[in-house]
Amino acid sequence: MKSSVKFLYYISILFFFFTLLFAYYQLPDYVPIGINLKDKLKEFKSKSFLFYWSVGLFFVINVWIIVLKIIIKMVPFSLLPFPNKKFWMSSSDHREGLVNAHLVWFNSFATIFNVFLGALSIIMVLVNVLEYGSFDRYEIIVYSFMFLISFWWVVLVGRLFINKIEL
Repeated sequence: MKSSVKFLYYISILFFFFTLLFAYYQLPDYVPIGINLKDKLKEFKSKSFLFYWSVGLFFVINVWIIVLKIIIKMVPFSLLPFPNKKFWMSSSDHREGLVNAHLVWFNSFATIFNVFLGALSIIMVLVNVLEYGSFDRYEIIVYSFMFLISFWWVVLVGRLFINKIEL
């Protein structure tokens, strides 16, 4: 499981950069990003601003995940509060399983976030360039990713309640 999630993480990085470059190439110089209460465009941003903002957000989240993975490997879990601590601290194999569960969880979270940012780039192109309607047609995609990211926080806690090393 660990290697397949890591592979998907690397694929999500490529997906993000390819979609971001595609969006940068396709978008007009100024992109509408906000509407007022009367459905009139109220705010425009340059496509270079959106490009750098997306890359910055990508790097902040991914560097944050990398730092957390390093911390997880270094911090003794005996000092941290988490569910089912007695089982996870009972042997070195269980402690290794705990570390692997956290690493898989962090890589999965970063994968979901990278795909979400790539999907937002594609939606921007669909709405602004190809004129496939308004953002309302694609809001289910945004809500789905928000649900996945929120749900993923719950997965780790649920995983720690299970008395098995591998799942």
